Amino acid sequence: METQLSRRTIEQYLPIIKAIYAYLEVRIKTRKDLDAKNQLDFIGMEREYGFSGLSNAGRVLRVWLEGSDFDCDSVVIVKLNKDAKWTDFIELFDKKIDEYQDNANIVEISLSSAGIMFREINGKLYRHDFKNDGLKKKIITALSNKKDFTKTPAILKFIDCANAKSFSEAVRQINTITEKKLSLPKNQKLIQSKKNSGYRINPLYNIILSD
Repeated sequence: METQLSRRTIEQYLPIIKAIYAYLEVRIKTRKDLDAKNQLDFIGMEREYGFSGLSNAGRVLRVWLEGSDFDCDSVVIVKLNKDAKWTDFIELFDKKIDEYQDNANIVEISLSSAGIMFREINGKLYRHDFKNDGLKKKIITALSNKKDFTKTPAILKFIDCANAKSFSEAVRQINTITEKKLSLPKNQKLIQSKKNSGYRINPLYNIILSD
């Protein structure tokens, strides 16, 4: 039976876990000789996250890897089956992150009137300042007041933007920035789009407008 972890524990270490995933994915996909190795470590990330942070994230990974061909011992990923492929580990890792984030609770994000967007995770503040990106701030504010999809022409009129291409590019940049700077769940864009329906704020997120 899989050991259960609290959502608070996973949420606390999720940014580090995602960083470990990216770190190992690059190594595995660019090194064709790694399948001969029975273990891979991520100790090279110690300067950025500290040994304690990496080790605690490793404990989460150990739970996620239960029942698979892999295990995590502190900051080392170990093959339990010598014939397993490291690409299998990446696929499993990716699946576990998606499973967690697809079932995440509502994520609260604050947006100040000055354009500062922030999110707190267990005392750590993630933020980005949109005050010099007037169009992006207008888009987020406008969509925050809508519960369902709003057609593009209506949004353009509301935010006083005549260029649909500029609007579309701004939405793309908003999603890229917020995923990185606010450590949002993977594959859960802040702004969703739907053909013939328009755009909306992903229902996973509750944006709180403040002074």
